[in-house]
Amino acid sequence: MGVRQHLTGRSSSRRLLALFAATLAGLLIRLVEIDRWPLWSDEALTLIVAQWPVKFLFFAAVDPTPGLYYALHKLTLGPTVGAAAARSISLVCGTLLIPASYFLAREARLPALFSAAMIALSFPLIDYSQEARAYSLLALLVTLSATFFIRWTRTRGPRSLVAALAACLLAFYTHFASVFWIGPVVLAILWIGRRQSVAPLLLTAILAVPELFRIFGFPSDGFIWLAQATPTQAADTLADMLLPFRPSAPWLLVAGLAFGWRAWAHRARIGGWASANPGGAIAVGILVAVPLLAWLFGLVARPVFMTRTILIVVPGFILMTALLLKFEQRIARFLVLAVYAISLLVTGTTRQKEDWQGIAERVGTDPILLCEPGQVAAMRHVIGDRNRLFLYRKDGVAEVGGRPWQRYLFVLMSERRMADALRQGAKADPALYPVWPVRSGRVITPSSGPATLGQAIASCDGDQSSRRARYIAD
Repeated sequence: MGVRQHLTGRSSSRRLLALFAATLAGLLIRLVEIDRWPLWSDEALTLIVAQWPVKFLFFAAVDPTPGLYYALHKLTLGPTVGAAAARSISLVCGTLLIPASYFLAREARLPALFSAAMIALSFPLIDYSQEARAYSLLALLVTLSATFFIRWTRTRGPRSLVAALAACLLAFYTHFASVFWIGPVVLAILWIGRRQSVAPLLLTAILAVPELFRIFGFPSDGFIWLAQATPTQAADTLADMLLPFRPSAPWLLVAGLAFGWRAWAHRARIGGWASANPGGAIAVGILVAVPLLAWLFGLVARPVFMTRTILIVVPGFILMTALLLKFEQRIARFLVLAVYAISLLVTGTTRQKEDWQGIAERVGTDPILLCEPGQVAAMRHVIGDRNRLFLYRKDGVAEVGGRPWQRYLFVLMSERRMADALRQGAKADPALYPVWPVRSGRVITPSSGPATLGQAIASCDGDQSSRRARYIAD
């Protein structure tokens, strides 16, 4: 008995050491390119939105994204941080997701170290660990909820149920995309727990009411720029997210056939696993179904299908992969990990973002006219207060030049002082030269050089491409 305990203790210590190594490697991978790109438009807006008082972040419709992530940013970082520091919350959450996925896989009776290592090497999870937005936090909270849900299905302990629902509630206050996990898992809890689950679910629903009111209080035209993904576009997005080397849709079909082949070969064992671990089977099924649920939601309500909104499918896909490899030769796990590791060397660890630094280097200290309102914070984060900055709007041209720019932009947004900025912009001479018209973080137009302010305004006015709904994977 003593020998068995000794061997078990040594094995447990080795697993924990391996988990620590995977977590450390995942952290280092996420740090490699964390400041390669300046903050893109949505990230830079985080610095502005997070200046609202906490009660406004949670109860007022100041932004489509709920208040939890913004509150964390406000309380820990503030508005004056650089790009790497602004992304630090997501970095921490993305790193913690590695051990969280280990414990999720262990609860589901699946290869836990393999799952943790796959999370550490997953391109989209690495990428969104380097973004000053809420998606990495959401993935962590959903993973914790799934872990406690599986534990509850096995033990029926009230603490596990409360923990699963608490993580659901926090996820709901992090991002609307959480509903694609919360909705199905609440139905599963009602089906399994019946009367035992009614009171905790009712309390959770009551606590979610403020966010429901905030969602319905947001203007209906606040999210109209995204078009519904076609089936091919959706398949391309999934292949890019889930497979090594970020291939296109046909490779998703190849992977699906390979998964189906091995699932059929191991159907009896997989069935036995599902019977012995019903909570794990339900959790994996829900997570894997998230892309379909998000796509169908776009057909009946509003398009939301994007990489960021279906990011929680990645832990589900990894668990499904771990399930299949559980019944293969162990060498198969190492081969899969090696392929994903090599793919990172090919693809890098972050997607291309808006290159505001490149724009800043080109325009120097000349005045700039931004064609899109949402670009102001990103441009200012790079250039600071050095350039004279104009903003093209339907109701005129505003000049946005207060100092410090972070506080000025927040006041401009929160206290509705745009009229003052419009009056200041109206005073500018249309013959002012040189002025650079900037349509996006990737293109300066005209490419040949600057123009007069009047010509720059005409250039922005003639560009309608950004005003049409279109599908954007990222």
